[in-house]
Formats: sequence, C-alpha cells, structure tokens
Amino acid sequence: MPENRLALLPSTGASLTLNMLLSFAQFEREVTGERIRDKLAASKRRGIWVGGIVPLGYEVRERKLVIREDEAQTIRRSIAEPELEWSRQWSSLGISPGTICA
Repeated sequence: MPENRLALLPSTGASLTLNMLLSFAQFEREVTGERIRDKLAASKRRGIWVGGIVPLGYEVRERKLVIREDEAQTIRRSIAEPELEWSRQWSSLGISPGTICA
C-alpha cells in the first residue's frame, strides 16, 4: 500500500495494525517460498524429476529421468562425428529443431 494511503487512515493505531498485517503477509510469502525451494532441492537430491522440459535423449519414468537409447545413440553419434552439421544430421534422422531446442 502506498505511503500516502497510510496517511488517510483515521488513527495511528489503525496504521500500526495495517502495517503489522502487511508485514505478516510478506513473512508468510517468504516462508512459503523457502518451503517450496527446500522441497524441490530435496527431490533433486533424491534423483526425482521435478518438472520442466525433458532433455533430448531422456524420458520420465516413475518421476525419474531415464535414458532413451534411440535418441541417446543419435546424440552420441553427433558428438563422435563433429564434422557433420548437427541440424542436418538430426534432420536426416527425423529429429526436428523444435525437439532439440524446446
């Protein structure tokens, strides 16, 4: 709430109460954020996939990333043969640029 609106409150007690409520609401938002960050970090430590774009060469099974051998072979081949342009090589194998850059 802007400071000029606080000046419109009828008494200093009302202003104090409002400031306390606003401070408590901010505290609750920060605590909630900390809990969410801690939960995500704990899930990552246990190896659980917490969401987002699945990297090329992987799939999610039972909340964990698992290597997809068909895509993994393509990636390994691209790295082993760096003289080929990646986009041309992957296009010839049926992998679209949207899959690579998504």
